[in-house]
Amino acid sequence: FTMAETASLGFATFVQCNKHKAIQEFSNHLEDYPSDYDSLLYRGISHGIVEDVRSAISDFSEAASCGSQCQKMVADAHRLLYEGKTEGAITTIHQATQRFPIDPIVWHFYGSFRRSSNICDDVTIAAFEKAIELKFPQAALSHYYIGEIMDRTKNDHKAAVKHMEEAVKLNPTFAAAYFQLGNALTKLSSVEEASHYFKKAHELNKSLIQANTSSQQLDRVFAAAAAAAAGGNKGGGDGSDGDGSDGDGSDGD
Repeated sequence: FTMAETASLGFATFVQCNKHKAIQEFSNHLEDYPSDYDSLLYRGISHGIVEDVRSAISDFSEAASCGSQCQKMVADAHRLLYEGKTEGAITTIHQATQRFPIDPIVWHFYGSFRRSSNICDDVTIAAFEKAIELKFPQAALSHYYIGEIMDRTKNDHKAAVKHMEEAVKLNPTFAAAYFQLGNALTKLSSVEEASHYFKKAHELNKSLIQANTSSQQLDRVFAAAAAAAAGGNKGGGDGSDGDGSDGDGSDGD
């Protein structure tokens, strides 16, 4: 495998919301490429999510030592965040947006840090939008966070659906985005369509769905998905019967 190929295994499992496996994949990659900034950064984020704060801080410090000045500021901001210095982290990443205004990573994490501090306002959304505009390589995450804010804070469920659809289009294995897409569609009373996305999320990461959904809700999800598929198979000449086999139509995107 090339450097890019082994790194991609870590990122793939990261967006599947399997952070323990992502840590292992990043660690395997870093054995051969110990100075790969992105892998160190995202392994640190993964460690933080599973509450291994000491390892997270170690990874961020290591990333800061092998990155560019912009990357160093991003890694330092993460280190400050996991050291409990939230205000310093946000200040550092905001300074990075001013010093490196055309680098998408600083805008994404500026939005991410504000979101993690429950600052889910238009400035936070604009930061994610700027990251997308500047072609952030992990733009699926930026779309996901905008969709989450639109759904939970703005109550704009249509906008949430739009961004979650973009997230799964950019990364078809993004389990959490399928789950949140189902949530937003449920609020729009699109229950059958929502059930399909819940089922897709469950296929990608059973533990994620089981942690957020009761067994009774799962039963209803699968029953609705089965009913929707059966209904699609009964169709004749409306041109829609091809949708029933794979469901969301995004598999080839």
